[in-house]
Amino acid sequence: MKTITKQQARQFILSKQGLTGAYRFIRKDGAYEYVRQAGCIQYDPVDVCGRNAELTLQSRVKGFRKTMLQEIIEGQHDLKPRMSFLAPLDPLLWDKALILALWDYRYSWEIYTPAVKRKFGYYTLPVLFGERFVGRIEAVPDRKEQILTVKGLWWEPDVRVTKKMSAALDRTLREFGKFNDCRTVESSVKKKQKSGRN
Repeated sequence: MKTITKQQARQFILSKQGLTGAYRFIRKDGAYEYVRQAGCIQYDPVDVCGRNAELTLQSRVKGFRKTMLQEIIEGQHDLKPRMSFLAPLDPLLWDKALILALWDYRYSWEIYTPAVKRKFGYYTLPVLFGERFVGRIEAVPDRKEQILTVKGLWWEPDVRVTKKMSAALDRTLREFGKFNDCRTVESSVKKKQKSGRN
């Protein structure tokens, strides 16, 4: 059995979820492709519906397609970074201990937390950039007015906001707005807003 690094484990989990490289899971065909790749509808990053999720390498056999993990270890998998906002109930976030162990990221959905005890927003989404959780954002859609309002943006303490990251944030907000039937994105939040961990 081959031991993999934390970085390779992160890359594998994010690739399996379709969160790195080119966008692949688009529209109905993309949903079917995701189910085929994950092996089931509910994705568990460690154990996909009772199958070992390729975390052990399979032996090479003539004609055998390399596993995604083999491609990652050999540096052949598409790991082009991009930014994504994850839903609070995204399957990637189910195992909070795994997220803490691999990413050193603590996330809590504060929708049921009394307002005075919240560290972040009511419906805050984790922000993933490349293979790192870089922050969290509260972006609230008003479908009637077609406006997406950014109520809060919190970067992780060690994150340095670059031009590339700012451009990715703008692009991701536009896409998130479009997904929520919003034509306009409004924000009174500066991109270099306070940092914090929960």
